Amino acid sequence: MSFAINWSCLLIYLSIIVLIYYLAVVSLFFRTEATASIRNLQKRTKDSAMPMEAGEQYSGNLFFSSSRLASAIEIKIREAAVKKIVREELFYSLQQILKNYSELHNTPFQNAINNLIENNCEKECSIHLSAVELAGLWKG
Repeated sequence: MSFAINWSCLLIYLSIIVLIYYLAVVSLFFRTEATASIRNLQKRTKDSAMPMEAGEQYSGNLFFSSSRLASAIEIKIREAAVKKIVREELFYSLQQILKNYSELHNTPFQNAINNLIENNCEKECSIHLSAVELAGLWKG
């Protein structure tokens, strides 16, 4: 009795055998790494499902406040550029905005807000603010 096997069937059978062989080899040699990565993945998903701690919620609130402040500053500076507001009036209006966000004073967000103010004032209004003036905005 003779079997007629075509080349496509032979390649499929050989591919399946090679795949099973490599799965066996990988499972034997990398078993510890695979179990460690699975445990790490389970731990990571478990940690992300846990509720946030108070410090994380506080920093999340600061991030939300800083993004609202950044939007308000950009709007005010754009408005000042359109209305051609003088430097002192822009300085005072920025002080009033920053006064509403005093919780961001002396936080890592303060440096980012100062950079935003400095860059937008230079770009939109051609007003250059020094570091002393930027610090004075927060004291207002």
